Amino acid sequence: NNETMLRLPIIPSNIVIKLCKIVKALFANENIILNLNSPMIIVGDLHGHIMDLFRIIKRFGPPPRTRYLFLGDIVDRGEFSIETIIFIYIMKALYPNEIFVIRGNHEFEEVCKLSGFLDDILSTYKSKELFYSFVESFDYMPIAALINDSILCIHAGIGPKIRSVADLAE
Repeated sequence: NNETMLRLPIIPSNIVIKLCKIVKALFANENIILNLNSPMIIVGDLHGHIMDLFRIIKRFGPPPRTRYLFLGDIVDRGEFSIETIIFIYIMKALYPNEIFVIRGNHEFEEVCKLSGFLDDILSTYKSKELFYSFVESFDYMPIAALINDSILCIHAGIGPKIRSVADLAE
């Protein structure tokens, strides 16, 4: 078997906690519905598949040359949830006007607690504090993006009572 196991560096938890605080502050300063303009690469659910993220960036270019909108569900299911969210958070911290993230259902505490993200953090870092640092940053993520005032980007759809972007913002 010629397969090589991919091993990524483990960033110390105190640095990741600081990164979560930085990104949380960036999210807090954004509108709940982002108003963005094209061009922009829109990326759907990554679910911890960091190699997919690397391939996307290789194909379309890194920030700041290329702007990205991530449509949530960054964590859970894949082998590298922690590394995927950290990589996106580093890009967001470095390029806050080129990297945008909206919240998916896996960025809610109850979902990521039960779907693998908490277990990943506990097995790698043995720190519930780190998990809750991520959850707190998730709580500040915008929920949608409006591109060129005409394209609504949202993670999974809207309920029957939502009839307008104003309703969604409410």
